[in-house]
Amino acid sequence: MNSAGNKKPSGEVAPSPVFPGDSRKATVDPPAAPSTADSPENPFLLLFHQSSEALLLLDCGGRNILDWNPAARTLLGYSTSTENLPPLSHIFPRQIRRLRAFCRKVLEEGAASHHDLIGYTSRGTPVPVTLRGWRIVLPEGEHLLIRLEDRTKRDRTEQALWESRYLFRTLIENMQEGVMIVDNDDVIQFINPRITQMLGYTEEELIGKVGYKLLFSRRDQKIIREKNRLRTRKIADRYEIRMRRKSGGYIWVQISGVPITDAGGNVVGSFGIITD
Repeated sequence: MNSAGNKKPSGEVAPSPVFPGDSRKATVDPPAAPSTADSPENPFLLLFHQSSEALLLLDCGGRNILDWNPAARTLLGYSTSTENLPPLSHIFPRQIRRLRAFCRKVLEEGAASHHDLIGYTSRGTPVPVTLRGWRIVLPEGEHLLIRLEDRTKRDRTEQALWESRYLFRTLIENMQEGVMIVDNDDVIQFINPRITQMLGYTEEELIGKVGYKLLFSRRDQKIIREKNRLRTRKIADRYEIRMRRKSGGYIWVQISGVPITDAGGNVVGSFGIITD
């Protein structure tokens, strides 16, 4: 990034840069010692080049790269000693219009985030990235600061999570035992096909219903409510009880119930394995 420097010929100090999140216009804030925009002592460039996040500095129209930091060069497969700045059309050849639209949004609104694009490295390898951008004010005028977040690891994690959920659901749906998940009020959230076979209800007839009211006699409802209270105290147990079929008849079952907790450790329901 070329500049004549922060100090004007008259000796006046140029405005300090305004960083992301600061809505103020540049103000006069004399540094301890004069420094030029290209000097490593410049606060903005010092942070810019030392940041571990991949950053691009664009012109206010979002058409040209004025500077990039080592993290961005590494992400995009360029040598850290690379001097030449590639055109944006080389990095986003297939989505340049979407990039332009994102830059316009940043310029108009001052900031924008969570915009997913596919970038390409110097060797043509696709790199999924999430963009976040800010309009910033430097002594030379307005610029766009763009952060590139490599989405590769996140995408792999999401794919692994999807696969694990798929395998879990496949396992549950093919179990010989019945599986029922209820919330803390015993409202049925999930059942597997074995439950419909055991009780004669369809999935639509059970999901959203209060389990203890529909599936147990009045006498046994007290037992189920007590078991639910145990779950809220994170207590698992096993017991035998009669369940009511859709036909009105009863079958004896063994229920193994365990509490379900959220990320904060709070009990949000119960997971029951039911064997007839």
